[in-house]
Amino acid sequence: MSEPNEVKLVVVGETGVGKTTLLQRYAEGKVEEQLSTIGACCMEKAVEVNSRTYNLSLWDTAGQEAYRAIVPMYFRGASIALIVADITNEKSLETIPYWINLVHKNLSTENPIVSIVVNKIDLKESQVMTEGDILSTYHTTEMEVFFTSAIANIGVDTLFDYLLNKYDNLGQPTDDNVAVAEISRKDSKTSHCMC
Repeated sequence: MSEPNEVKLVVVGETGVGKTTLLQRYAEGKVEEQLSTIGACCMEKAVEVNSRTYNLSLWDTAGQEAYRAIVPMYFRGASIALIVADITNEKSLETIPYWINLVHKNLSTENPIVSIVVNKIDLKESQVMTEGDILSTYHTTEMEVFFTSAIANIGVDTLFDYLLNKYDNLGQPTDDNVAVAEISRKDSKTSHCMC
């Protein structure tokens, strides 16, 4: 097998939308109660797609306004960006255009993959916007919208399978039936978290 490819993924969005929990669910298979991220935090995970190994660096950025000035520096070298919103938090949905603009202004990678993730869909009675309205507002041919619940583990694997298959297929023949196999999981104690 050839050397693993390094892939950097950056997650942005308002504070409290579940960015850290989403990455924990994917990278570690579990979630733990967290304080708000200060600055940024990095988790790693190795996966295999089409017999190619990818080492993912999953960058979780702070959503508080006080840290917004430093968020753009985390885009350097990123191939994938996720804009996360909370379906129960109107402000997080209203600021999606701000985050889209920030991502497009700062991602310098050729053919970046940018998707919107609407989290906390398990909280049906608290939703402030319907999934249909969100799709009609934000879904484009360049940007997919995913609905997840990191706590209830809904849609998380689908999201990351899509992202990795799309990344793997850039410039290669497409195969919609490609499976993503997990190679290893780094323990949260060994993550490169700076928070």
